[in-house]
Amino acid sequence: MPSKQCKTRVNELKTFCNSGVKFIEQFNFDFCASRYREFKTQKSALLSKKINLREVAATYNTKTPEALLSLWLTNLCIYMDFSIMQVQISPTAKYMVEEIGMLNMAELTLLFHRIREGFYGEFYGKFNPQIVLRACREYRQERGRIISKMNSEEQSKILNTLYEYE
Repeated sequence: MPSKQCKTRVNELKTFCNSGVKFIEQFNFDFCASRYREFKTQKSALLSKKINLREVAATYNTKTPEALLSLWLTNLCIYMDFSIMQVQISPTAKYMVEEIGMLNMAELTLLFHRIREGFYGEFYGKFNPQIVLRACREYRQERGRIISKMNSEEQSKILNTLYEYE
């Protein structure tokens, strides 16, 4: 059963976006890039306490994070002038949720900024799901190293916030 804190976050989110469709419309990449621009490091994004993808799934449904990531992947391809097929978008978004479902919106925004900047590799003129998924794994590993360097109290705060819906 979700804690009082989680119920409050769910209620706040539902007040802001009463449906998954509204959430996806509101939390498009451009909105998030502007809203979370102050979080330039993984640690600052991690500590931002923004809603994470698992909370989004618990608030609306499990398809909402996948739909959000599909939109962000499409936006990435438009930005990079790549063509992308639906057969690539949906599975990549689903795999991403499996890899990075614990990321909050500030972290997700930072990850996509880094992908756009070539931080995790080059696409060589076309969309490559493997590069995106490798970027997700690398980001998650870097994030784990940051968490492991924190003291027990800091770790507990982060992990309790991120996993209360499991």
